[in-house]
Amino acid sequence: MNLGEMQLQLRARIGNPTATDTPNSNLTALINQSLHDVADRFRFHKARKRCRFTTVAGQTGYGLPADCTVVLRLQDVTNFRKLVKVGDRDYATRLNDIEPATWGHPEKYLRYRDSVDLIPVPNGEYVIEVFYKYDVVDLVADADTPGIPPTWHYGLVMYAKYLYYTQEQNDQPKAVLAYEAFQLWAKDKPTEIDEESVDIDTGVVIPTLANDPVRRLDFDHSD
Repeated sequence: MNLGEMQLQLRARIGNPTATDTPNSNLTALINQSLHDVADRFRFHKARKRCRFTTVAGQTGYGLPADCTVVLRLQDVTNFRKLVKVGDRDYATRLNDIEPATWGHPEKYLRYRDSVDLIPVPNGEYVIEVFYKYDVVDLVADADTPGIPPTWHYGLVMYAKYLYYTQEQNDQPKAVLAYEAFQLWAKDKPTEIDEESVDIDTGVVIPTLANDPVRRLDFDHSD
């Protein structure tokens, strides 16, 4: 579905208010918020990107792409190894225990706002690949389509209906019903990443999960 089609569906689902009462611009804002929320909450290939940069000897910090929201993985392509993420506390401990000027091939990284610090300080040129979630692009024109799989476009309308009753109408009973309907629809709705994992998981049974009938509706996790 494109934006124009989603606007028509959403308007019908909320009782067909007039364009005076609820302008298309309001519906577009709700659909875009729905798009961002759903793309952030569930795992989609289309909401992920890869990029690479080359280190410089003696340079610790490197900028991340402007659309990066979550760093899922850093890989030292030159040495075929995954970098380990550390937190602020671990980084502070390192500074206390290890000479800060120690150079070598990167083994760890610290995310800080829109950049990453590599540990130890690179002693030469290494190609680093960043695998990350990005902030999907807003829909503007009627012909624009969401940056997630088409099978989830219907869900965007359902979630936008929940947002409408929460933000536009402040009607909590209808908001609860709309959210429950979205949850019921999404619970058994696989993303393409879920579907592709079937081949990986074939023949593998995890006892603690085999009898769990409820699919978790949690936030994305790194690979």
